[in-house]
Amino acid sequence: MPSITPSLPLELEREIFVLAARLHPGSIPALLRVALRVLAWTEPYLYRVLRISQHQRSLTRVRALMRATKSKPASFFHDAIRHLVVGPCPTWTQINTLAVLKLCTGVTDFAALGELADPCMLPALARMRLQRMAGNLTRLFGGRVNMQHSIFASITHLDVFDRIAEGETHISTRIPALPALTHLSFHNDVVPWTKMQRVLQECPRLDVLVNLWHSTKRRYAYEKTANIPIHDVRIVLYLYNDYWGEWEADAMGLRPSFWSVADEFVARKRKGLIKAHDYWAINWESALGTHFI
Repeated sequence: MPSITPSLPLELEREIFVLAARLHPGSIPALLRVALRVLAWTEPYLYRVLRISQHQRSLTRVRALMRATKSKPASFFHDAIRHLVVGPCPTWTQINTLAVLKLCTGVTDFAALGELADPCMLPALARMRLQRMAGNLTRLFGGRVNMQHSIFASITHLDVFDRIAEGETHISTRIPALPALTHLSFHNDVVPWTKMQRVLQECPRLDVLVNLWHSTKRRYAYEKTANIPIHDVRIVLYLYNDYWGEWEADAMGLRPSFWSVADEFVARKRKGLIKAHDYWAINWESALGTHFI
């Protein structure tokens, strides 16, 4: 009798390979060699998450992307790249950065750090439909931040690295004007409670306001936030260990981001499962059963 080779429906086969590429990005180079159809399905995931940084693994992927421009149409890069972090990277130039940004028309999640954060990026960013942004806005704009710039038109999640201290006015007081913003975060203790209170009052559509702290400041953070003078369930305090490592893991779908943690935490508070005056999203388990800290 002739041998019968089992076969899967094409869509199911595609789903299996795409899932493998998403859950195990390191396996993608091997998957590309399985068959032409598998290459077509999985190659975009090789570039789904890009970090231009001093780490060799990151630069290798970005350079592979640049080589791919010789054989791939612009539509490939538009559909493939969704998450992009630029810098810091002493060996990378602004010319190279602009070349990458030219390809990234489909990016929705963007961050810029260090010397590579520059106003020359703004025209390219304006051509994207950004939903999430993180970084130092003052550096990105080369000084005074224009919160009415078109890059903010569709931003829902904004993580502000800038120092928002007493007397600062060009960012914090203009945040309520952002048309799509639902999630906002600041870092450490440089943001006065009075400014947070004002943002919460003037942004009724804001779902969460996260105050991020590095885990090395754990004890100080607990002391500093022992008596929060604001009573709003939308405030979330969060400790992180490796910000960019956690960002990349979230972008790859390997773990929830602090945004997801904050959403779940606030939802539980609204349901009465967590006390309204509890603000630290730490040492608790989400409904998904994942430990975040």
